[in-house]
This record gives sequence, C-alpha cells and structure tokens, in this order.
Amino acid sequence: MNKILIFEPFLSGHRLEYIHHLHEEAAKTPGTQYYFAVSDQFPYLKENYLWSKADNIFFLFLDSRHTQCLLRKSKVRRIAGLAGMASGLSKQYGVNETFFICIAEYMPWLPLFFRARSAVSGIIYYIYLYEWKSKGLFARMRDALTLLSVIPFRKYRHIFMLNDPVAAIYLNKRFATRKFRCLPDPCLPLAELKNNGGNLKESLGISAETKIFLHFGSMSYRKGTLNILQAIALLPEEDLEGCCFVFAGRVNDDIKATFHALTGALKERAQIRVFDTFCTTAFLSSLCEACSVILAPYGNTSFSSGVAGYAASFRKPVAVPGEKFIGKLVKRYRLGYLLRDNSAETIAGFIKNTRTFRPVDGTRYVNTHTASDFAQKTLLFES
Repeated sequence: MNKILIFEPFLSGHRLEYIHHLHEEAAKTPGTQYYFAVSDQFPYLKENYLWSKADNIFFLFLDSRHTQCLLRKSKVRRIAGLAGMASGLSKQYGVNETFFICIAEYMPWLPLFFRARSAVSGIIYYIYLYEWKSKGLFARMRDALTLLSVIPFRKYRHIFMLNDPVAAIYLNKRFATRKFRCLPDPCLPLAELKNNGGNLKESLGISAETKIFLHFGSMSYRKGTLNILQAIALLPEEDLEGCCFVFAGRVNDDIKATFHALTGALKERAQIRVFDTFCTTAFLSSLCEACSVILAPYGNTSFSSGVAGYAASFRKPVAVPGEKFIGKLVKRYRLGYLLRDNSAETIAGFIKNTRTFRPVDGTRYVNTHTASDFAQKTLLFES
C-alpha cells in the first residue's frame, strides 16, 4: 500500500487551511495511507473546519514546545531539527513520499538532514524571479542556489510554485527538468459560510451607507498594516467621513505596540474597528460580504496571497501594489486596483479619490482555484 507523510509543525494562516484541503482529498482515496504530522495544537484549532472521518488517515502530533524552541536556533540548526523529525517519521512509518506544506523553509539543507528513503515534494510561496533585478549579486546567488538545489537531488520529486505557471514553465525549460509545477492557491468554499453583510454592519454599529475598508489576516510590517494607519493620519476628517476601517487578524509582535498606539490616537477622528485575534473563516466571510474594498498594501509582493481568493469569491475589489507577482495576479484576473506603491501617501490618495467601488467578476479565478484542484495537483492522490 502507498503511504504518504504530510509534514507541517506550524499551523498559522494558510497552513491549517491547506492541511484541511489535503485531508479531505485523502478521505476520498482509501487505497493510500496518509500520515499528517502536525503541531499538538491541532486539536484546539481543528474546530474551525469540518473534517471527514476516514480509516486511512492518521495524525501524528509534534511537541509544539520543541518546535518553538527550534525557531530560536540558527537556520541550519532549525532545519536540522525539523528535517530530522520528518525523516524519523518517514522511516518509522515506511512512507513512499514526504510532503512539506512549506518546503522553502528547509532549503537548501534538506537533503543533508532528511536521510529517509522517501521521495520529497513541497510548496514554495516566494518567487525569487520577480525580485531578480532589484537585488544585489550575493542575494541573487543565494536565492537562485536555494531554489535550484533541488535539481541535482533525485530525492526531490516535485516543487510546487504557488499560483505561478509562468515561473514553473520557465524554470523547467531553463534548467532542463520537470520538477517544477504550478499549484493553484485555493479559494475556500465560502459560499456555504456566507452571512448577511448588512446584519454585520448593524451589529458593529456601522451605518448601511458607510464604506468599509477591510484589512485582514496576520498583521505585520510586511503586510503594510502600519501604512494604512499612517494613511488615515494623513487625511483630514472630511475625507474620512462615511468611511470605516476594519482590521481583522492577530497583530504580530513586530508592530503590536505601534499598531495599538496609532489606532488609539486615530479613533477620535476616524471609524476604526480592530479584531486582534484569530478570525474564523465564517467571520472573515461576513466581513468580506460587508466590506466595500479589501486593502492589501503588501511590502513583499513576490508572494501569492489568499486575499485574491476572498476578493474573487465575494466579488469585492482588492487594492494591491501594482508590481511583481501580486500585482500581476490581480491584473491578470481583474480583481481590483493597482496602487503605485504601498506608501502611506499612495494609500491616502486611494482612500480620498476612490468614491465608489464596483464589484469584480471573480468567476474565472474561483473556477480555476478550487480546493479539489489544489489537492489533485499535488499528485498525492493518484490511484
């Protein structure tokens, strides 16, 4: 019998979502045994999704205290510890393939510490090609060697480039390999979770005619969260009338003190709602239905983002910097607005000058980014 190990010691953000997609597809593939090696915090977080029961699926819980301790180590020691855990489990259960939800975190040292015989596959989120021109020689060499280290090792079966077919085609052709593949960033089946946005506005004390600018997910410096608050500070009160700014998601430590200081100072002159906590998909779906536009002024624009799926599913425009991968994605599928950059001045101009927001047609994106398509294209469910 074929045996697959899916390894992910951390469950933040999209990682739990991806595990759920793979789990549901595994439940439909009884001819293969699937071992999900996940954080021991999983039992407390799994309630956010519905999980099918299946006799061919087994959960292996990793000590979260140990994995958190490894995060404080040097990169090589961290990779050695985590890859060693995956290798040990792969040997113990005799699996044919080990799949890493975020394999880039283990590169380029994975083959050195993963000594099991199983093949290895995984997902890469950062597409270094989009930052090639802006980086120095050393950074270029580091990024290229990290990614291309998979080519000479037969252990690597497939490397999945999230949401970017062009990068996968280019790398395969340029380096005469077939290891790189595109993996669609899946849209959640949110239609079943939709609530009435008008009721949410009422429960939050927001009038029906108020425009809601929504910023959600993990709040951090690289997400441009502070830039939005600084943009609000630049605008006179008359330009903020009829606007409400909703921040939904955990605020990371790198900006927590500044974030709360700014929101506290601005609440006297602008409508601001803050939900500094883990937000369920049901609550996020309610916010998306109620909002007028989604703000995603990311600093790192060479990554895919689940925000595109939310925008497409709820036909709400998203505003992103019009550069590199995220700008290309929004432009390709016509999902919203392309900003000149993610500066506070640019965001302030967008808030001031965009008076109405028209719905977007996200049908093409939703139809080509289903959870089932995501799972099938990992090639873990072949009969």
